[in-house]
Amino acid sequence: MRNKLTLAILIATLGLLTFWQIGSADVVKDGYSNTIIEVSEEGSGLVVRYSPSVNAGEIETLLWGDRVLWLGNRISAEGRNWLEVVVGSGNIGWIEDIPGATFENNAFYTTPGLRVGDVITVLPEGSGANLRDYPSTYQERVKVLRTNDQLTVIGGPYQAEFQMWWQLEASDGSIGWVIDIPNWYTTK
Repeated sequence: MRNKLTLAILIATLGLLTFWQIGSADVVKDGYSNTIIEVSEEGSGLVVRYSPSVNAGEIETLLWGDRVLWLGNRISAEGRNWLEVVVGSGNIGWIEDIPGATFENNAFYTTPGLRVGDVITVLPEGSGANLRDYPSTYQERVKVLRTNDQLTVIGGPYQAEFQMWWQLEASDGSIGWVIDIPNWYTTK
């Protein structure tokens, strides 16, 4: 009986080890990357295409502050460099790798010390940020934030579309979600 139990434990352990090997991604072998790419102000208008070609159909146009997940694939086509990315909607496409148009960013960034109950003030860099119905750049805009607007944090942080979001209430009673971008806000 003891030998059968030992054998069963050994088989279960080997099976578990095999599971862990199969279930993990190998960055080099699988071509997977956990790199978030953010569109810079200069890159606003960058087009996500179905294939690495300026003639390929457009999936969507990225604006300043939008983020995508780079899948680790970089190729040259038509004399241009292209990156394979996933956009917030889940679609996979290609963006042109133009120097200065994008930069790597951290999907888990939050403004230092920010928490529910805090009052934030919009800084000049955050002027133009969109307060949205739900934490998604595809959702309806509730209002556009301007420099020196003050809002109360009522929820979050919440991660969606490779961004950290906070639910805010404006002084006029508007409630919505905004992306947490470095240097866009300050706390009182």
